[in-house]
Amino acid sequence: MALGFITNLLIARALLDSGGPGAYATATILISILASLPFADLGLGAGVVNATADWSVGRASLVTFRRSIIRTLVVLLASALAIATVSVLLLVTEAWGNLFGGFVQASDQQIVATVVGIGLGVSVPLGVGMRVLQGLQLVRVTLLCALAGAVCQLITVVVLAATSSSSLWYPLTALLNLLLANLLCSLFAIRSVRRVARDLLGTSGTHGETVWSHYGFLTAALPNLITLLGVAVSLQYDRVILAHVSNVGSVAEYSFLAQFVTPITSVVTMASLNLWGQYRRNAQTSLALFKRDVLLFLGVGAVAALAACILALALVRQVTGGAIELNPLSLLAAGSFMLAWAASRPATMFLSSPRGLWVQAICMVISAPVNISLTIALGGIVGAAGAYLASGFCVLIFTALLPSAYVLMHGTRRPDDSAISQAEAGQAARA
Repeated sequence: MALGFITNLLIARALLDSGGPGAYATATILISILASLPFADLGLGAGVVNATADWSVGRASLVTFRRSIIRTLVVLLASALAIATVSVLLLVTEAWGNLFGGFVQASDQQIVATVVGIGLGVSVPLGVGMRVLQGLQLVRVTLLCALAGAVCQLITVVVLAATSSSSLWYPLTALLNLLLANLLCSLFAIRSVRRVARDLLGTSGTHGETVWSHYGFLTAALPNLITLLGVAVSLQYDRVILAHVSNVGSVAEYSFLAQFVTPITSVVTMASLNLWGQYRRNAQTSLALFKRDVLLFLGVGAVAALAACILALALVRQVTGGAIELNPLSLLAAGSFMLAWAASRPATMFLSSPRGLWVQAICMVISAPVNISLTIALGGIVGAAGAYLASGFCVLIFTALLPSAYVLMHGTRRPDDSAISQAEAGQAARA
């Protein structure tokens, strides 16, 4: 988090010094293309996490696990090709500018946008490694891979700033960070899978009944895809909406605050990833444990949000040289969003069964249009504050409160699909 924070501040200072708020806003919008990554895997990541977690404890067969990985990779390679093709078409038709509210009009800017889009496509199949590590509860390894990518980006940004390079190089440093981290995750995932396979060799779980439908498209990928699409459209593209309904100052203010918000939400999300495997691995998931996790993440989120807002207020003048003014309402809205995001993590990780994933998808189907409508309405009135207020409200209601209420009402049984339970019973009967 610290490296990402320092890197983002260096990017902000270098771009504001060289090109002002306009150059900074354009660069951050180009970087926002990478925000498409969460749904670019078509929601198949959820099935990979579940299949890996179940296989690692012997609840799913090695055949099922391999089939899940192979089918996912085939689909994601097609997704990568489609993303790259669309990026090239946008370049050929010079449509990037229309997509981003006129911010990406120059030919060199559109070329950078295309490179970032193609790089996004390449990163999609590489992202499977992170999902496998998550299922194996090896999030610490993904953190180390992310650290390596962040270090590489920081070094590159320092070199660019020292040589007064063009502002268009900075979005490419974020792409470099992403590709390196995903590549390392894939390499470590292959190594970890081989180790777990040796440990399971000869156990009943390795040769047990396969339940492919439990990790298939309708039961895992589709609801997860709907959820990720909703998150990306309603949360990740706020600055794009602001580019259409507000002005450069609002986009710059939102982007500056995002340098403090994004590290907090990213670290909170990474810290919660192990909960998915823990909830799924345990034969009996305790509601007391879930309540403890909610209180823990609320406490951590409150402290982190307060620290981020204080730090943003203290550094805005030094970093931007007075080019950006922070609205107190924007600070309050950004802090509320961070707190709501932290509160939503335990329920998101608990609801990993097919039914739970569909609950999240339904909530997001309602949340996305509400969020977009509020962002358009409030963003046109109070700028960046409106975008953060809209996101914070929708995350609180549709990602934190409603899913948590569902867990409390229906979470007395472990978050497993009945198909897995039936498979376990069949294996026990044959043993």
